[in-house]
Amino acid sequence: MHEVDNRAVRQIVTTIADRFPAEFHELLRLHDLLRVPEDFSALCLAWVEEFHGRTAADWYVETYGWSLSRGTAEWIESQRSATFSIWQARDLAPGRLTLVDQLTGDERVVHEVALTEVLSVGLCLLARVVDHRGFSLLAGCHPDPLRPRHAAQVVEIVKNALRRRKNVPRERLRRCQSIFPSHRPMRIAIGFMCARESRPYRPAS
Repeated sequence: MHEVDNRAVRQIVTTIADRFPAEFHELLRLHDLLRVPEDFSALCLAWVEEFHGRTAADWYVETYGWSLSRGTAEWIESQRSATFSIWQARDLAPGRLTLVDQLTGDERVVHEVALTEVLSVGLCLLARVVDHRGFSLLAGCHPDPLRPRHAAQVVEIVKNALRRRKNVPRERLRRCQSIFPSHRPMRIAIGFMCARESRPYRPAS
């Protein structure tokens, strides 16, 4: 599915850049100020950021949905239902990891090869987990894992912004994903991750 996802991201980002060039380049400027990594920025632009009240994926489906293959259409629909969140690694096995969402309390067993080779139990990811056809897949994450204390700061930022002490309902988290409007809590959280003064965790080579 990674190839399908990468192709969809490229097509969605290209479409929205052509449709709303001014807004698109303003978002690129903001991402640059926040030092958002390029690949992570593309994920945000495709699935998260809003253009005139709708995500780029929404605009793309409206325009080209009729021409999509069934597999691509189903994947895009699964992505549109997903959210970015802070996921902590609870258990690792070859090709598989158990993640716990620190904002919603949800737990997922994700089929993933690359990360299980470098991730340690307890570390956290700003990641997008997609439920698709009975499986959970890691569909993009910030390249720098977070130590638990840094992850706790991000979680506190988002929960305070949403005025929640307990778990955040997933639908409410999905509605606050955009990092462009200044009042959106995920903008604050992602900005903290990308520009924090403390050095990000790097696994030993």
